[in-house]
Amino acid sequence: MIISFIGHSKTPQTSQLKEAIQKTILNYTNKKETALFYLGGYGNFDHLCACAVKELQNTYPNFISFFITPYFNDYSKQLKDIWESGLYDHILYPPIENTPYRFAICKRNKFMVDVSDLIIAYVKYTWGGAYTSYLYAKQKRKKLINLAEYEK
Repeated sequence: MIISFIGHSKTPQTSQLKEAIQKTILNYTNKKETALFYLGGYGNFDHLCACAVKELQNTYPNFISFFITPYFNDYSKQLKDIWESGLYDHILYPPIENTPYRFAICKRNKFMVDVSDLIIAYVKYTWGGAYTSYLYAKQKRKKLINLAEYEK
């Protein structure tokens, strides 16, 4: 199973939201099988999800996290920092090598949606890249859980 995450970069990093992410992961995975987590690595929501997955890996070593990088060339310093953060098990560059630099993140996000079995989202606003990816996931009829809809 592949699980990806979509969320606003300025999402509040709360323990309640991290717990909701972990609960959703556990509700939708077979904890005995390998689960792959595709993470974008930018902004608060991505960071919160990476931390949530990292904590779950203590109990479920078959959970494997991937930082999906939108850039390959001239990006080595940031990739090194991301790798050294210890939040990701692997770095993956999707097949978007012919994509112009300014469209790379959007193309990477579409790749993540396309290959995912489940998408956990925190989309509250009707603008920005998170919303665009959310609409794309809905259009593709992906299994989609928007945690922002369950907030009190």
